[in-house]
Amino acid sequence: MLDFVYYPVSAVFLACHLVCAALVGRDNGFGWLLAMLVFVFVLRLCMYPLAAVLAGRLGRDETLGAATDSPRFPLGLYLARIVVHVVVFVGLVHVWNSFNRTGEGLGLSVYDNAHTANYLFGSDEVQAMLVARVFGAPPTAGITTSRAQLEAFVDYGGTPSTGVVTLVAVPMIVAIVVLTAVNGWSSPVGSFADRGVGPAPLLYAIGRWVLPVLAALIGIVMPIGMLVYLLGNGVCTLVEHRLLARRTVRSEPVRGGPPTIGLTTDGVPIYPVVGYTADGAPVTANRVAGAIVDPARTNSLAVTALVLGVVAGPLAIPFGHVARSQIRRTGEQGDGMALAGLILGYLSLVAVLAAVVASVVVLNGAR
Repeated sequence: MLDFVYYPVSAVFLACHLVCAALVGRDNGFGWLLAMLVFVFVLRLCMYPLAAVLAGRLGRDETLGAATDSPRFPLGLYLARIVVHVVVFVGLVHVWNSFNRTGEGLGLSVYDNAHTANYLFGSDEVQAMLVARVFGAPPTAGITTSRAQLEAFVDYGGTPSTGVVTLVAVPMIVAIVVLTAVNGWSSPVGSFADRGVGPAPLLYAIGRWVLPVLAALIGIVMPIGMLVYLLGNGVCTLVEHRLLARRTVRSEPVRGGPPTIGLTTDGVPIYPVVGYTADGAPVTANRVAGAIVDPARTNSLAVTALVLGVVAGPLAIPFGHVARSQIRRTGEQGDGMALAGLILGYLSLVAVLAAVVASVVVLNGAR
């Protein structure tokens, strides 16, 4: 029904696979995952014009909104980007899962599956995928893969255990959730949400709270290869947000906030007027793009990151990154606490990953 999506996705991914196979071999599990990362890079490169236009609109309207107090949120471009991502994701999930068409309702025997082409992938490539392993887990297997489907690998490297697949998948799911949370909190939509512009408050809330939960639920049912796709996209989105932040960053507020021109008798800073709203009200430097700067205030997310770094390890990572991003933008205090939370979070994440890798090695050695 969606062959007009499946075949182009299959063609691009096949090209990525052939490039990586020339480097590490056709049946190398890490080669298949590397091909997935190359696919993500190609996708984001093709979408760069749309991302650049969206970034330009966000940056321009945010800057204009600082002086006019009437920014416009580019909803059409925002939704167009989401639609492209969803269509490609659906197509890639189908193509990737079609390397294993055994099990109830799928109809193919183990032999027929291994000797039937998968769109533009020939039967030789299908068998190479079945042989491939990543720390003992097939790239097409996931936590919820049924036992009947795992039997498809019996003649191609042996039937993997659900335990090994779970040990490989869980750290990736955790990383995806963390990246999704970081991207949600650091999204440029936040500056529009703070001023209640259009649907921005709703979209920002969805990005911060709904998408991380959805990422966890999707990760549980996705095969390992698709988890790599989600990870790669998360990293690309994080980079885009950082680049956008640099593009729209205010010229004044670094660390200490914009310069003052004096103090009131009560010691309150006085900031210069940098523009006027449509109603003629003055806009001072500490209210550029709607961000009220209070250099004496400590960022609440920085405190949260430090506390989570002590008691909950990796959960401090998204809060630490978002806190530091906010501090650079507003000049608040708390950068040291956010950095300490990040250090504790990453150290605990490394410890968890090391324990998972050790467990996989032990399980493989026991087989």
